[in-house]
Amino acid sequence: MKNSFRILVLLLSLQSFSQKIETQLGGGIDIKNEDINTIFKLWKNYLLSNPDSIYDNPYWNDSEKKKYKSYDLLKSEGFLSPSLYALQPKNTVLYINEYGNDYLIHSMYYWISDVNTLSPLAITNVVAKKENGIFKLYNYLPFYTNRWKSKQVGMINYYYPNDYVFNNENALKADKFLNKLNELFDLDLKNLIYYIASDCDEIHKMKGYEYIISMGRTPSLCGFFDIQNSIVYSNSNAGEYHMHELIHVINSKYTKANYLLLSGLSVYTNDKKSHLGKPFLHYMDRIQNYINANPEIDLANFEKLPQIEEIDTYYFVGALIADIILEKEGIELLKEALNSGVENTDLLLFLENKIGLNKQKLDSLLKEKFKKASQTQKFTFRINY
Repeated sequence: MKNSFRILVLLLSLQSFSQKIETQLGGGIDIKNEDINTIFKLWKNYLLSNPDSIYDNPYWNDSEKKKYKSYDLLKSEGFLSPSLYALQPKNTVLYINEYGNDYLIHSMYYWISDVNTLSPLAITNVVAKKENGIFKLYNYLPFYTNRWKSKQVGMINYYYPNDYVFNNENALKADKFLNKLNELFDLDLKNLIYYIASDCDEIHKMKGYEYIISMGRTPSLCGFFDIQNSIVYSNSNAGEYHMHELIHVINSKYTKANYLLLSGLSVYTNDKKSHLGKPFLHYMDRIQNYINANPEIDLANFEKLPQIEEIDTYYFVGALIADIILEKEGIELLKEALNSGVENTDLLLFLENKIGLNKQKLDSLLKEKFKKASQTQKFTFRINY
């Protein structure tokens, strides 16, 4: 997904059935200190306890296990795919220091190549705090945002820095938009947590990522949706109405949907900031230029869709596939498509059986739609938000 950093798991030789991560202590940490020694053992045991799995993990605090479906926000934050822990990096605790009345665990995740080259992945902050007299692990997010302002508008619970000027009009538009999504896609969404950080880097920091791959590259344009916990992370540029991320609430309902459809729907809008701050037609032009230069490209070969500079083509191929489905039989057929399966073969089979498009016909129709939108600078969206 765009706004997430996808890593080829085959290159990492991962074993999805086990996410035990070995950790070691960095130099200069005083493990003679009883609390610090206890916290290091707590963190080490947690990383050995399949941290990517969701279960009643004894090392995490009970209150957050009740509050969140996926209680450790480092693994559900929506940026890395697969998650931080599923990538099975090595871990070194850099320091453990007092954090008010609690402690902060600052650790680095990395890989060592066959030629002993270190490749850093992330540096995280996790809090250790006593629960009933015993140290347990806590997310950094509530500590970072503890003094932020909050406001509820309809079904959205907003959290934002004290110096941020809240736009109530945009918040009302966002709530109205969510109600429309509820109606169109049978979502039954009742509430949504929504954070507004100053920029992209702060989004990562508030969640506990002191450093992570791609940090600092697009500080004002990113946003994330935590599908498991129904949390939107926005920025001051997008504000209260980050339409792209709000559309992602559909993902929580349609767990059997192909990523092309889910990604496509998130940009399938005439909003002027449809994707990375630019409108939909901007990308029609860019992709059509690429097609003109590479006419042999097969847009129905989903595994090999190109990335054109900052553009992940699959977003817009997915949007045009959604448009094809909507043109055929409207929203009901689209919902059927969203339930048809996560694999690319599932989507291709659906398009062939329900619309009569084999791969060759699909490729031709997609190219035709890109060309028409680029030439006419017009596009009719078939969902009325």
